[in-house]
Amino acid sequence: MRLLRITDALREVRRPSSALWAPSPSGRRVWGGVLLLFFAAAQTSEARDLYVNPLTGDERNDGLTAAPGAAGIGPVKTIHRGVRYAQPGDTVHLAPLDEPYHESPVFHDRICPADKPITLDGHGATISGAEPMDLATWEQVAPGRFRKTTLLRMDSAILGRWFFRIDGRMQHMGRTSKGPSAKLKPPAELQPGEWTFVEAEDAFYVQLDPAKQPADYVIEAPMRSAGVQISGRNENLVIRNLNTQHVYNDGFNIHGYCRGVLLENVSAVECGDDGISAHDDCRIKVEGFTSIGNSTGFCHTNDSHSDSNRVIIRDCLGFDVFVLDTGRHSLTNSIVYSSASSSVVVMGPRAGKDGVIPPGACTLKLSNSAIVRRGRNTSMRFGAGSIVGALHCVFAGFDISADGMSFTLEESVVASIGDRRSKLTVGKSTRTADFHNRYDVDVDENFFVQAQADVRDRSESRSMTIKFREPFDGTLLEPGNYSGGVDASKLPKP
Repeated sequence: MRLLRITDALREVRRPSSALWAPSPSGRRVWGGVLLLFFAAAQTSEARDLYVNPLTGDERNDGLTAAPGAAGIGPVKTIHRGVRYAQPGDTVHLAPLDEPYHESPVFHDRICPADKPITLDGHGATISGAEPMDLATWEQVAPGRFRKTTLLRMDSAILGRWFFRIDGRMQHMGRTSKGPSAKLKPPAELQPGEWTFVEAEDAFYVQLDPAKQPADYVIEAPMRSAGVQISGRNENLVIRNLNTQHVYNDGFNIHGYCRGVLLENVSAVECGDDGISAHDDCRIKVEGFTSIGNSTGFCHTNDSHSDSNRVIIRDCLGFDVFVLDTGRHSLTNSIVYSSASSSVVVMGPRAGKDGVIPPGACTLKLSNSAIVRRGRNTSMRFGAGSIVGALHCVFAGFDISADGMSFTLEESVVASIGDRRSKLTVGKSTRTADFHNRYDVDVDENFFVQAQADVRDRSESRSMTIKFREPFDGTLLEPGNYSGGVDASKLPKP
């Protein structure tokens, strides 16, 4: 006998027959379709492959084949439908198209056993938050100047993250959500390729070259909040081989209670806030992540925990890495090309509404990771309530200040770049440990004095001239016989 698909049972429930709706002895009809649905579910407990294709799919399909077949057979049209169909153990496959998907996967209250996660496999697909603007629907108020009201529900948080893409170029107007933010200009002061927002009018203004036609431009706006959204209570989700871009908030936004969430071979590009952001009581693991041009490479807060391996971060605006509150985080086998306003920042618990700082600490452990400054020197800051440790790491071109609970360096390199000498300073109450490191910076004597009180011997640490191989991959040219620093062969390639 042919095993009935769940979707077949659902169709039967929607179209009841006399067999399904047989009268009971009392004269009432019994909903046999429910029993049939339960039977169908029991027969489909094995893991399934579900397919999404916005070009060839249909929302009425069962999603069980990649290619369309007879009526009701074939891929579904939307990610929403594919994720909704998915049960523990299932994998939702996105067709890898040349054009991005213009919708965001949402996982809410999905509980799966550890051995039967729900998996979303993008196969290299891209989720985009940007939509093209039709300037014919905007009001022209001056030569080359266009006005649009109620483009999107706007508040200060969204506006602080906002951007337009004009002919493929990100235009933030010197603003970013976690970093320097210039004041928006009055509309009359806009130059071609600039924009502003007037709160009293709930209106955006875009200034173009008056000598050109609006059709000469491609203007896009971020109309979606996140590339992937996880909220509520979730256990055992896998998201792999998926790219996100051009949302006004985070590439991967994770809230609520989460356990067993794995992000594998994913990316976030030019998002208005964080590449990945875990909040609340979430536990995530990242295996392969590229973060380019976001406000923050990644930012985790509250009591979230994260373990990240093989991460590339570059061209970010506000922070490269920002973790705070009471979480525990690790970064391994990773490389950061820092051009952000602040590079790596770790901060402990923040005061509550009552002004009281709760107990706890924010921990960041770095292992076999290289962080190099591109451009103007900036800082790494490990503030109050932080616990930071680095093993086999390279920090090049930064002023490092550690004022937290503890700061540990082992088998690592701290170097200046160019003519400017970098500095390493520690707070008087910060517990430090220093073992077999190499320094080419000005080191606060407090660091050495406090490290000597540790049980480990710092006699193997030295100050010397340090040179790196170019282009930078963390490999040392001088000193050439040093066993510390990074193993560049384990770092992801840009």
